[in-house]
Amino acid sequence: MDSHLKKYVRTAGVDLSPAMLRLARRLNPEVTYRRGDMRSVRLGESFDGVLISDAVGYMQTPRDLARAFATAYRHLRPGGSFATYAEHTPERFEQNETHVIRGRRGETEVIFVENRYDPDPRDTTFEATFLYLIRRRGRLTVEWDRHVLGLFPAATWQRTLRDAGFRVRHAGPDPDTPDDPTPWFVGQKPP
Repeated sequence: MDSHLKKYVRTAGVDLSPAMLRLARRLNPEVTYRRGDMRSVRLGESFDGVLISDAVGYMQTPRDLARAFATAYRHLRPGGSFATYAEHTPERFEQNETHVIRGRRGETEVIFVENRYDPDPRDTTFEATFLYLIRRRGRLTVEWDRHVLGLFPAATWQRTLRDAGFRVRHAGPDPDTPDDPTPWFVGQKPP
C-alpha cells in the first residue's frame, strides 16, 4: 500500500514485526516506519489521514477493534479522515471458502491456497490457513501459515467507528468498484 501512497502524500507506517519493517524500509526508503501495535502505538504526531488496511483483520475482539479505531482517532488532526475496510464479515462469510492463485517467475512456480474456516460461529474469530506449494526447477517445497482473524458484523464496525468519536462519512461497498462487496468505512474527526 505504501508504494502507491508515497507517490501522493507523505507517508508513515507502523508494524509489529521487525522483519516486515526491514522489508518495508528496503522497499520504501522514503517512508518513515515505526514499530508498534495499532491498538496502542503513540507516534507523537498527528496526520491528515489514517488508513488501516489488511492488518485490521487481525483484531479478534470488538475491544481490539475499538482500541485500533481510538488510536487512529488520536493520531488525526481535527477534520482529518480515517479509512478502513472489513474484508470479512459474518454476512459475507462462507464456511470452507477456498481460493487458489498461481504465479511463475523464471524457474520458480508458486501455488497459493487459502482456506477460511470458522470452528465456532458463536465467537468473533475464524481461521485462515495459507498453503504454499513452491516448485523451484521442479522440486517441491510446501509451506503453510495459520491465522486467526476477527469476524464482526458490518454494523459493529460502523458503531465502533462512531463510539471512537468519528463522524461516519461512508459505510458500505466502494461505489467505484461495483464487483467488490467489501464494506469500506470512512470517518472524520470533527474539526
